[in-house]
Amino acid sequence: MKQNLSLIQMNQKFEKLPPVAPTEFAPLLAILAKIKIPTKTSNAVGRSAFVHAHRACAIGTAYHFTKKTINLSRMSRKHPDLHAEIMRLGELICAPAGHTFTSVYLNNNCISSPHRDKNNHGLIIIVSFGDYTGCRLVIEDEIADAHNQPIRFDGTNRLHWNEPDLVGNKYGLVFYSHKAIIKHRAQEVGCRGGVAPSQDSPSHTISPAEHLTPSPSYHH
Repeated sequence: MKQNLSLIQMNQKFEKLPPVAPTEFAPLLAILAKIKIPTKTSNAVGRSAFVHAHRACAIGTAYHFTKKTINLSRMSRKHPDLHAEIMRLGELICAPAGHTFTSVYLNNNCISSPHRDKNNHGLIIIVSFGDYTGCRLVIEDEIADAHNQPIRFDGTNRLHWNEPDLVGNKYGLVFYSHKAIIKHRAQEVGCRGGVAPSQDSPSHTISPAEHLTPSPSYHH
């Protein structure tokens, strides 16, 4: 993908995208004040890098690690207003940068230890918001503060973590592409008799608007 090559060629650890006005997050914060995000611990599937208990959930298209299914996430189905607002922010933040994604992860007061995102494909965009200080994103020993500041980087190959000094209430959005979903979309093209593009092709990822009409459940 071109967005991957630009960072690799410039040997950048991360890229700062245009900052987002705090007021843009106000509608989402109002929705979040009324709902309960599931609690996660390091024992949860896929959360071993997160040693502190926190709240997190998938939004949009999601891959179920144990059932090996792909469908619209449970929280997106349960809270369509939450889903729609996060997709609006995805359009605002990702579209100008030409960044497409299959999924979004919503975190609340998440403090991660050093890790790499082994199930991701390509670059990710992270942005944090809320009334908090500390807990800055670190990418290979370089500070990349994502507070109202979208950061794009290669989470699959770059070691990253959070500083453990959170004070307040922090939310974060991670816009990423999941390997299993990309693989499925390549197979879908082949089943329809078309020529499946390379898995590096941006056509395997989807725009925020496409999340509103997800494909049927798929067993991987």
